[in-house]
Amino acid sequence: TNADISDYGGAYRLFLTGVKEENANGQSVQLYSFEYNDRTNLPPRLSRSQDHFGYFNGASNTSFVPATSDFGGLFSGIGGDRSPNFTYGSKGVMTKITYPTGGYSQIEYEPQWILANRISYDHAGESVVNGHVAVGGVRVKSVKNYTESAATPVVRKFYYDYWNDPDSSSGIILRSPLYIVDKKVYLNCIPLIEGKLSCGNYTYSMKTLQSNSTFPLYHSSGALVQYANVREGSAIVLKTGAFFTHLSHIQMPYP
Repeated sequence: TNADISDYGGAYRLFLTGVKEENANGQSVQLYSFEYNDRTNLPPRLSRSQDHFGYFNGASNTSFVPATSDFGGLFSGIGGDRSPNFTYGSKGVMTKITYPTGGYSQIEYEPQWILANRISYDHAGESVVNGHVAVGGVRVKSVKNYTESAATPVVRKFYYDYWNDPDSSSGIILRSPLYIVDKKVYLNCIPLIEGKLSCGNYTYSMKTLQSNSTFPLYHSSGALVQYANVREGSAIVLKTGAFFTHLSHIQMPYP
C-alpha cells in the first residue's frame, strides 16, 4: 500500500502501513500490515525537543545548548534539557506486524541501558538506576508471536547483559557527549588604543560551548550502542537461550 503521508501539527512523517503482493492477474495474494507507537504525536521535524543523541525527548527547549551543572560558572542563561526520555523517544517505533496467515507479532521495547561508568556527562538531567544510565533510542525487549487461532503467544525475550555478570549491560557507546571545547589562540600583534599595535607572542585560552556534541556519537555502523552480548530466550527458558552477536543471523518463520 502507499505510505501514509500526514501532517500532524507540522510533524511530517512517512510510515509504511502495508505491503501487498499480487499475482500475474493483479489479484492480491499476500498482505502484510504494520502498526506503530503513537505515530500521530511526533514533534515537528525541526523541534528542539531532542536528547543528546537526536531522539525526541518531549522537553520544551528553546535552545539545543544543554542545561549545565557547572561548566566552571562561565556560561549562564542556558537550560536546554537534552536528557533521554524513553516514553517520548519510543514514539513512532513499529509495534505490530500482521502476516498474510492472519498471525501477528507484537514488539516490546525498552531503554538502551549502559553502565554509568561507560559514559560521562558534564551537565544535569541524567539519572543513574542500579549503576546504569539510559542513552537515546530503544532496543527490543521481547517479541510475541500469535497465530491466527492461538490465544497464547510464543514469546522471544532478549537480554543484553554478560553471561558472567547478568546485572551489567554489555552496551558500549563510541564516546560521551561533549559540548565544551578548550581552544588556544596565538597572535603576534594585538590592537591597542589610538590604532597602535603591540607585537610579540600572545596566547589566549578560550572555552567554546556548542549546541551539539563536538565529536560524533555514533559508530561507523550507524548504531548508537553496540552490545558485546545479546541473548535470546523463550518465556519458559528465560535466560538460557542461544547466544549470538548479530540478530540478522537468526531467521524465524512468521506465525
